[in-house]
Amino acid sequence: MKILKSLSLLLALSLLIAGCSDYGKKVTKGPIEVYYKEGVTPEQARHTAELFAYIDSAQNNNSKDTKSMQLCKTNGIFCFRMVSEKDKLAGVDDRSFYVIGNLVSDSIFNGSPVNVELTNNTFETFKTFAYKKMDLNNLDTPQQTPVQPAQ
Repeated sequence: MKILKSLSLLLALSLLIAGCSDYGKKVTKGPIEVYYKEGVTPEQARHTAELFAYIDSAQNNNSKDTKSMQLCKTNGIFCFRMVSEKDKLAGVDDRSFYVIGNLVSDSIFNGSPVNVELTNNTFETFKTFAYKKMDLNNLDTPQQTPVQPAQ
């Protein structure tokens, strides 16, 4: 009887732990896995996986390394979360992440704002890029910095 109670307790604990690591439902395309949560449709997740599988094949020569992403909607704003390694981000311009937000916004969510979050491998956010609308056709145009009057 004690063993049965222990097993019941162990099962309850494992269900509790599993519930805490719910990344959402998952779709995959090649090495791309996209988890999606409430507020995001399976079709949106599938299109995201296809988009990033295409980009990955063009940029990384069909790398087999798994790349994990998550889509969610919080307070009416879509969020694109991607697993990243902090030490590999030092040379990456922040503008790249704003471009990703715009790409996902325009390609998947019909122009709705999309924040980009960089996460560890358990989708804990360590950096957020709030959505900024960009003209993706003029990325090579230098950003104009306003001139400050002399004081």
